[in-house]
Amino acid sequence: MKTNSDIDNRIIKLKTKLVEKKLDAALISSDVNVFYFSGFTGDSTEILITETANYLFTDFRYTEQVEKEAIGFTIIETKGLDRFSAIDEAAKRHGVKRLGIEKESVTLNFFERCGRELSCADYKDISFDISLLRSVKSPNELALMTQAADISDRVFEALMQKVKPGVTETELNAEMTYLFNLAGCGLSFTPIIASGENSALPHAPMTNRKLQNGDFLTIDFGCTYNQYCTDCTRTIGIGGLAKEQEKVYDIVKFAQEEAFFAVKPGVLCGDLDALARGIISDAGYAECFGHGLGHGVGLDIHEFPRVGMGDKTVLEPGMVITIEPGIYLKNRFGVRIEDMCRVTENGAESFNCIDKTLKII
Repeated sequence: MKTNSDIDNRIIKLKTKLVEKKLDAALISSDVNVFYFSGFTGDSTEILITETANYLFTDFRYTEQVEKEAIGFTIIETKGLDRFSAIDEAAKRHGVKRLGIEKESVTLNFFERCGRELSCADYKDISFDISLLRSVKSPNELALMTQAADISDRVFEALMQKVKPGVTETELNAEMTYLFNLAGCGLSFTPIIASGENSALPHAPMTNRKLQNGDFLTIDFGCTYNQYCTDCTRTIGIGGLAKEQEKVYDIVKFAQEEAFFAVKPGVLCGDLDALARGIISDAGYAECFGHGLGHGVGLDIHEFPRVGMGDKTVLEPGMVITIEPGIYLKNRFGVRIEDMCRVTENGAESFNCIDKTLKII
């Protein structure tokens, strides 16, 4: 029978966690975690993982797709509102009394229906446990993310051919979306394409502003490839730049590179943030870096771990995080530089190959 070793290993680890928490089964309902544990890429589906069996509940729309993608699952096709009764029947078959659920992902309606329509006596949130499992990527996951990042890098370099004074932020967004779609990818998030004074907004809304000489242009972008996300940011200059702009760019670049070089197993995420923040503060811009240094990336664009002030998460080999310090001067300009990196036994390896030397077009 065809198997997926990654998924098999994930289920084994989840079952081990269930034993530790004295739970009889896990009910997985978020689309992203259904994919993580089964390989099914659709939606409107739940999976029940017990000590001895794995069930997937779906409807007629996805039955054929599930049979191809979710290997090793007992597939139960449900109709209309009988989904919970089917889950309850399977849970009772295995004597499930204590059930792990994704409290952070389910709606209030779903949670209340669990209490009304399932016979389990007790529920426990396993959202964080799943986040921990997902935070350490397998070699296969890292390979997919490497391919995704290669596509992102190529799209960015192609986009640079369109950057010039007079082009609008929205025109660049349309071109980037087209290039990613042409490469067979979707967007992992709505790109941030911010020029001039807009670049001072960390999450600037896109506008029809035209690029002008003297602008900084910040482009924060990413794609999804085989379900996995990328995230990268570059800031470039349009025409001639003022000396302070170049100074700020160099400070951010130095902070970004120093934090990157400090990444290794055993390091606290909060210490990375403190290192970059200290560099920016010592340069006189302490109040101009208001967000965290980075975040985990994988099936979601933002996932565990958080790389921010005081975070006590210890880095492990296989984790994927971003390093993205910034300086933002209100109503003037901003600079952010971001790479996505994997934690290795010896340090960090960047997924991105785009040069960070200040580019002026």
